[in-house]
Amino acid sequence: SIDGGIEWQIINNEFPIYDLSINPYNNQNMWATIYTGWLDWLSAYTIDGGYTWTADWYNPNPWITSLYADTDYNVYLAEGWEDALDGNVKKSSDNGNTWKYIDSLCAGRGVNLRNRCEANKGNTNNIFFGTYCGVYVSYNGGQNCKLENTGIYNFYIKKIEAHPYKKEIVYAGGNQGLWKSIDGCLSWNQINEEYISSIKFDPKQ
Repeated sequence: SIDGGIEWQIINNEFPIYDLSINPYNNQNMWATIYTGWLDWLSAYTIDGGYTWTADWYNPNPWITSLYADTDYNVYLAEGWEDALDGNVKKSSDNGNTWKYIDSLCAGRGVNLRNRCEANKGNTNNIFFGTYCGVYVSYNGGQNCKLENTGIYNFYIKKIEAHPYKKEIVYAGGNQGLWKSIDGCLSWNQINEEYISSIKFDPKQ
């Protein structure tokens, strides 16, 4: 859409596309996860605004189960099979030319890159990851991750969201309820016991 979503045009319908991340410095460059139709989930990128895509067809690693890029356009890929329990997370800071794996403490525990947030929008190195084991925190872009579960007994975190202005306030929700931290994930208090699949702050509050 070029008119704010009033009208739309299809620019590519070769594959279903998920986890689309647009380069903030070049909107013709995007990364995404694609489903090929042959039971393969691959990473792919475009440099022409989405008209043509280059997929990682020959990657011997497991499927790409989720993807995201932060505001500095560091691209993160989660590799794994269907349940993502035995996977890894790798990161590229140069548009996919080189990759390195982040701390394995976080990877391989059901990490889903859709369940993460940057603790401080001005510092993309501060990341919270929701996993099947709870909340992992990294303060150096994934080089080192540690479990911050004090007060949480929920090991199936579905969504994490940090306050847009107060970085020490973080909410985490999942199968067994909603938790709130007011000290940057060092400790948590349960807010309710309802199933939580999504959390959003009102940016005006």
